[in-house]
Amino acid sequence: MPIAVFSAIHLPGLLAAGLAGFGLGLFYFSSLWVAVQHLLDTDHPWQMMIWSLTIRLALCLGGFYLILQMSHETLGWVALASSMLGFYLARSLAILQFRHE
Repeated sequence: MPIAVFSAIHLPGLLAAGLAGFGLGLFYFSSLWVAVQHLLDTDHPWQMMIWSLTIRLALCLGGFYLILQMSHETLGWVALASSMLGFYLARSLAILQFRHE
């Protein structure tokens, strides 16, 4: 579907997808921060990082899949792109926030 076909009717769906991606990004990067902070407290840091990565990836990929499936008839890949943009904005915010700590 060409982008020119989209109208103001699709704007709430795109914003919702972007917010969902932002939420996924906040979850992903805050979970990463918590995992890294607890590396010194555990006896098996490599296991903790592997499990943390597995859980974070599974939940985020599942979230992106749900976004794509819920919007496949109306917005399709554009909603996925909007959610990826939200995820990237959350990443940028996390970098700014955690750089000073």
